[in-house]
Formats: sequence, structure tokens, C-alpha cells
Amino acid sequence: MNRSAAVAEAIKDILSAATYSLPFTATRDYRVFYSLKDLKTLRVTVIAPSVEQSIVSRNTNADIITVNIVIQKQVDPTDVAAIDLLADLVEEIAESFRGTRFKKWIWLGTKIVTPYDLEDLSEWRTFTSVIELQYQIAWTK
Repeated sequence: MNRSAAVAEAIKDILSAATYSLPFTATRDYRVFYSLKDLKTLRVTVIAPSVEQSIVSRNTNADIITVNIVIQKQVDPTDVAAIDLLADLVEEIAESFRGTRFKKWIWLGTKIVTPYDLEDLSEWRTFTSVIELQYQIAWTK
């Protein structure tokens, strides 16, 4: 399995094993497009959309792997309490990865890229949020 897929898989497993304020089972995928019917239940999808490669020394390379956690659920856009619960979950998930280090991957940072997508909420009645995690992996040639 390539490095970015391995990191995404590990994050999926960590998410699925943890206990959060709203229950879900995370999945790893290469897309996050679901039918509205599929979004009646909470969906948490892990994707690894980018890898930045650099040279650390003559024999050592480093990859910075970006992993996105996408939280989606169909919701009534006027139900502020339901949206608050989902927004709280987003912050809870983001905070749970602060400072994590596993295997040989070093956490570089967490960013809530999209706290909620206003267009999805208005047009599709769907809460969509994206959390971006970055990990660095050093490896020798």
C-alpha cells in the first residue's frame, strides 16, 4: 500500500475505534460523493488528496501527506441544534488528532478547512465539513 493510503487507512482505523459525541464508522475512499439517500446517516470519509515530496539530506527524503476527514450528513438547514451537534463533532475530531504520532509519521498540523459548506447546506440540505491533517514521513533511499 502506498504511503498516503497507509496514513489514510491508519486515520480511518483511529476514527472508527474512538468514541465521539456522535456515533459513526469511518471509511477510506478516493471520493466523497454520495447520494442524498446515503447521507441520511452520518458519513465520515478519509481521503489522502496530496503528497508533497522533499529531500532532507543526501540519503533521506520526506513526504508531507495531507489527509482530509470529510464529515457529511443530510440535515434541515433551519435546525440550528442539529447543525451545532455536527459542528461540535468536527471540532472534537480535529482536537483528537492534535499532537498524534504513530508509527513513523509525525503530526505537522490540523486545519478545519471547511467548518461547514454553506452551498451544500443551502442547496442540498447537507452538512459538509472538511478537516485537513498533515503528517510527515521521512525515509531513506
